[in-house]
Amino acid sequence: MLDELGVCLGLAKALVKKDKKIKGIIESIQKDLFMVAGEIVCQAKFIKQLKKRINQKKVENLDKISGGLEKSGKFNSKSFSLPGKNFTSAVFDLARVAARRAEREIVTFKRKKALKNNYILVYLNRLSDLLYLLARKYEVSSK
Repeated sequence: MLDELGVCLGLAKALVKKDKKIKGIIESIQKDLFMVAGEIVCQAKFIKQLKKRINQKKVENLDKISGGLEKSGKFNSKSFSLPGKNFTSAVFDLARVAARRAEREIVTFKRKKALKNNYILVYLNRLSDLLYLLARKYEVSSK
């Protein structure tokens, strides 16, 4: 699930290579996903030994990026949009779907009491919101 999300983000990164800011954001998210994966597979008794973990600051960073996109006013994120207006926006929508799927699977870990870091769920939820906004941004920028 996280591998699939990372690959979708890699494809998006390849498509937006001229937009260094968005490319940097995607790379940062891909690194965060490695932290998530590491934490999920880590045994509970070793969790505190992890040097990097998803935390409130990581969630706030996604919120800040999303807020900046919304304030840019370059698109209407409140209207319904069918995926596929162009290849780049479709890839961001595909990544959003992968993020939602990962979020649902992490909920299963939480129900089994195997998830100790609730920020992971919040992070994936905010990530899917950000990916939605990026898809809408690239719909507009292709016109």
